[in-house]
This record gives sequence, C-alpha cells and structure tokens, in this order.
Amino acid sequence: MHSSKIHKARKVPCLYLTEAILWGVGLVALAVMDPGGEHLFSLCPFSWIDFWFCPGCGLGHAIAFLFRGEWVASWKAHPLGLPVLVVLLWRVLVIIRNYRTLRYFYLNHTSNG
Repeated sequence: MHSSKIHKARKVPCLYLTEAILWGVGLVALAVMDPGGEHLFSLCPFSWIDFWFCPGCGLGHAIAFLFRGEWVASWKAHPLGLPVLVVLLWRVLVIIRNYRTLRYFYLNHTSNG
C-alpha cells in the first residue's frame, strides 16, 4: 500500500477516535469513583457560580451507582442516570463504527492525488 494512503488513513477520523476515548475515559472514571464519597470538584458552571439549581446535578453519581448495581440509589441521585448511560454507550459505539468505516474508506477508495 502506498505510504500517502496510509498517512491519510491515520489522520482521517482522529476526531471520532478522540471523542470516543474521552467518553470512554469519563465512563471508566465514573465506574471507579465512589459515588457516596466526598465531592471534590465539579465541571458544572452552575456549581462554579453557586447557582441553586442545575438540571444535571447528580447524573455522575447516578451513573456511578449504576456501575455498582445500586439502582435505587441511582434513581435517587438522578432519574435520568440510566438513559444517559445508555446514550453515552451508544455514542461511543457509533463513533467507533464511524471511525472504522472512514478508515476503511480512506484505505481503499482514495487516490494518491
């Protein structure tokens, strides 16, 4: 195989792969965190400005409880924990599928010019 094709195939869907890795790392972090532990930091801008309400508060804890099989605690932390987890896992799978499709396309259907 020509080296320029290989070079293009490596560059093509890097954003897809980066997004999949970031979501995967985030889910693994939620899987290993202690949902009942001390609250260390938040990425939520509502939390930073000390706003009284945030529609996403508790989602991370809810997903972490789900990884431990604690369904009731997950529901109490945030009722949308399970749907959000399913959507995130679905997104990772779609990204990986798209990455593989684009990589295959560039390896087999691109010209050297």
